This record gives sequence, structure tokens and C-alpha cells, in this order.
Amino acid sequence: MKVPRSLHWRIAAAYTALIFVTMGAVSVYLIDFVNDRFVEDLEDRLMREANLIGQTPGIFDADKATNSAVDRFGRSIRGHVTVVDAGGVVVANSAGPSGPGVPVDSEIAEALRGRATSVVRNTEAFGGDELRYATVPVEIGGALAGAVQVGVPTSSVTARVNTIVITVVAAAAAVALLSIALGWYVARRTTRSVLAVTTGARQLAAGNLDHRVPALGTDESRDLAVAFNRMARTIRSTVTALEGERSKLSAVLDTMDDGVVVADANGEVTLVNPAAENLLGEPARGATGSRLSGVVWDHDLIQLVREAIQTREPCYGEVVLSFSKRTVSAVATPVKQRDADGVLLTLHDLTRRRLVDTTRREFVSNVSHELRSPLASMKAMVETLQSGASSDAEKASEFLGRINGEIDRMTALVTELLELSRLESGQIAMETRPFDLGPVVSEVVDRLRQRAQAGGVEVETGIPPGLPNLAGESAKISQVLFNLVDNALRFTPE
Repeated sequence: MKVPRSLHWRIAAAYTALIFVTMGAVSVYLIDFVNDRFVEDLEDRLMREANLIGQTPGIFDADKATNSAVDRFGRSIRGHVTVVDAGGVVVANSAGPSGPGVPVDSEIAEALRGRATSVVRNTEAFGGDELRYATVPVEIGGALAGAVQVGVPTSSVTARVNTIVITVVAAAAAVALLSIALGWYVARRTTRSVLAVTTGARQLAAGNLDHRVPALGTDESRDLAVAFNRMARTIRSTVTALEGERSKLSAVLDTMDDGVVVADANGEVTLVNPAAENLLGEPARGATGSRLSGVVWDHDLIQLVREAIQTREPCYGEVVLSFSKRTVSAVATPVKQRDADGVLLTLHDLTRRRLVDTTRREFVSNVSHELRSPLASMKAMVETLQSGASSDAEKASEFLGRINGEIDRMTALVTELLELSRLESGQIAMETRPFDLGPVVSEVVDRLRQRAQAGGVEVETGIPPGLPNLAGESAKISQVLFNLVDNALRFTPE
């Protein structure tokens, strides 16, 4: 049979066992005590009865009256009475022979020497039953007159003791049953709060953080329930705070421009944000739980990660991704995870910056070229004028006109650079107004018509009639159209 191992059963069993052991010990003690007390009381009663018989006048006279009196005494106590004189002669015997020559028991001999005794022995006159005898010496007038022995069957005492034993056992059994019931009740009340806390702990482990334990008692069990509920509230607050922080972190990771990849010590990817998926391409989509080498296909990035894990220091590098052909600044940072190191890989897209740098270099080169041509032309014309052409008024006027044109060209170029700088910095406020596009186009064509004719290029306009007005800044639109047509004329072969 399987023994219950719950706290409830253990408390009840211990309580019941304690009660049984205690009641058993008390019962044994009471039975022994009652038996001893009954024996002592019986001995004392027999001694007193023997003394009373011995003080009866003429009790030691050997006649029929004495025998009759002893017989009555024996019947009254339902026992055995023997009277012996000082010479050791049995004067009277209620259950045996009397007279000279009848042997006396050793305890009677002891009584004749002045010592009272008490013994238990089996007597044939009573069918071999066990009797308890009390023998006392009797003195009359200060002289030993004889001895009186009184005995009664021990069955009378045994019956009384058995009755008391049965009563004690019944009382002990009743107390034990009541104790078992009380132990069950106490154990149930004691373990009820423990069971409630156990149920609450299971609810918390299952994710039900709003579960609370009722306070079922007014003792320490109530304190246990209150402490558990306080712990549950603390856990709930902590989890709520962590969820909030996690939501913030998730929002930051999802919206940041830099790619983030986190891998554990075993090389398994635990986090990839959308920016990293965009940079690394298809292998990184839904890559959580995959091997890092299956997500990152670039050898330089893998080598950077390995170096960070080995040195336990952040490692930096610039890599052109093979999948997206983007240039990224990569940082591999070791992350402590339990007993091993994981890695945090951060990817910052440098493609636009590199493109801007390239465009800027090309722009500076083009501007330098644009400035070099008019400066060289102006220097040549100034040297020509210095060498003597200034004396020729017609030539000097032509050269000065050409120099003025080159200066206007450089002024326009510098103005365009300033406009471009203001546009990039956002310092120019656009004033949009409705305007007719036709006059703006005609003005641009008229400004460049002579140059077009000089290059053998014909410029035509095709503005449909009834075109509605545009909303914008006409001067800026005119500048855009001028730049477009000017570039077209410049790069159109003659």
C-alpha cells in the first residue's frame, strides 16, 4: 500500500502517533498504579481484619465457639481464616483442620516471632485458586497471644482491576479517536494555507501573474499568504516593467537605421532587426534560431565576429556586402551570456555617405574645370593686352568684352554654387505662387538662342495651348530650365 506523503497526512500521522504513544504510556502507568493500589488496599484491609479477629475475646480458646466464630469470619469475607495460639497450635481454621499437631505455614511462624507478613499462594481448600494471605501477631496485655491469618481469593481484586483496565482502555480509545479527529482537523487547517500557496505558485509558473492567495487563517498561515501575495505583486510589477522595456527596445530596434544581429555562444542567431534583414538580404529574413554563418555570407564579417569573441574586445571594420553591394561599418561586440560569450553585430550603412563623397569629389572636379577654363582664357587675353594689343582700340575693346563675359560666367557659376549650398542647408525659403510656364520657357530659349545658333543647334519649344498655371517659384524654375538647356547645348555635338 502506498503511504501518502503529503504534508497534511504527515502532520496528522505524527499527531496521531504522538497521541497513541502518550495514551499507551499513560494507560500502562494507570493500570500498574491501580493494580498496585488495589493490592496495597487489600493487604491493608486483610491486616486490619486479622487484627480485629485477634482482638475478639476468647478467640484463642480451643472450643466450639471459637471454631464457629472463625467459620463465620471466613464466610463473611469469602476467604480463609486461621487462628494459632502462642504455642503454635492451630486453634481454629475456617477451611482446614485444627488442633495440636496440625502444621502451620512459614508466615504464621514468622508472625509468632512478632513479624507481620503478606504472601500470595494457591490453596487446595479453594480448589487451587490463588489467595492473598495477611498474617499478623496478636498481643494481649503486652504478651504475645498468638497469630491470625486471613486470606481472600485474588480473583476479586483481579475482576475489579480488569473492570478498571477496560474502563481505562475504553477511555484511551475514545480519547485516541477524538485526538485523531482533532489531528486531522488541525492538520487540514495547517496545510490549507500551504496548499493554497502551492496552487498559487503553480498559477504564477503557468503565467497567471494576477492570481492571489486568500488569507484563510489568523496565525502564521495568514502571514504566509500575505507574503506570497506581496511577492506576486512584486513579480507582476517587475514583469510589467520588463515588458515595457522590451517593447521600447523592440520599437527602437525595429525603427533604427542600423542593422543589429545577436548570436549566442553556440553561434545561433537570437535576434535580427528589420534593418539587418534589409542589409543582409534574404538569408537574414526569419533567421532567428539559425546559424550565424548561414545568415552572414560575408567572410570579412564572420572573421570580425570571430576576432571579437577571441579577443573579448569590440572589433571594427568596413565591409562591402556581397548580397546587397552596400558598404557598411561593422562593429562586433562580445556580450556576456551566462558562462560563455555571445556577440552583438552592428551594421551601419555607409553607402549613401560614400556616394555623397564620390559626388562631392566629382562636383569639385567639375567646378574646378569650369573655373579653370575662363580663368585661363582671361589670363591669355590679359597677357595679349599687356604685350601691345592694348594700343589697338578695336582689339582691346573686343578682349575687354570677352573678359567681361568670362567674369559674368564665373559670377553665374559662383551664384549657382551659393544657391546649391543654401538648398542643401535648407536656408532658402520657397515662395510658391501661380505662374504661366510659357513666358518662362520663352525667356530661357531667347537667352540661349544665340549660343545655340553658334553651335548649329536649333532649339524648339512645344507648350500646349491652355496649359494651366503652375504653383512654384518662377525664378527657380527658370534657373532649372536654363541649366538643363545649357547642359544640353554644351554636350550636344555640332
